[in-house]
Amino acid sequence: MNRCAQDVAMDAENWAACAPYLRGVDLWNHGYYWEAHEEWESLWHAAGRSGFAADFFKGLIQLAVAGVKVRENRAESVVRHARRAVDLFKSSQANGNMDVYFGLSLTELARLAAEIANEPPENATPDRDKVRIVFSRPLTPAHCPSS
Repeated sequence: MNRCAQDVAMDAENWAACAPYLRGVDLWNHGYYWEAHEEWESLWHAAGRSGFAADFFKGLIQLAVAGVKVRENRAESVVRHARRAVDLFKSSQANGNMDVYFGLSLTELARLAAEIANEPPENATPDRDKVRIVFSRPLTPAHCPSS
């Protein structure tokens, strides 16, 4: 496990050096939702699977799973995972007493997840193995280094 995954909860200010986090963002933005889920899950485990940081990463995981469910044409699952993400981002915000974490606004993440839950994207050609961007807004951490 790399240093970021070991020290994630204590080193949130140095998020731009956290390779698994940045890979997850990049994968999510390019439609690789399952792979993004895997990157963020390693950080969720490193954060101890409970508490402020863990809720943040679990929220990202739920967004990624919602993307997988869109491609599988499973609207009810998309809604369920997106609603769970809303709850987790709001919990992170309340427990951490802050809005920006790992360069992302928790308010904006909750808003994005709510939009997905309220109007799940349609997938006219379900294919769980085909890479396809299904969400209209990318995740863009502030001051994210270019890849």
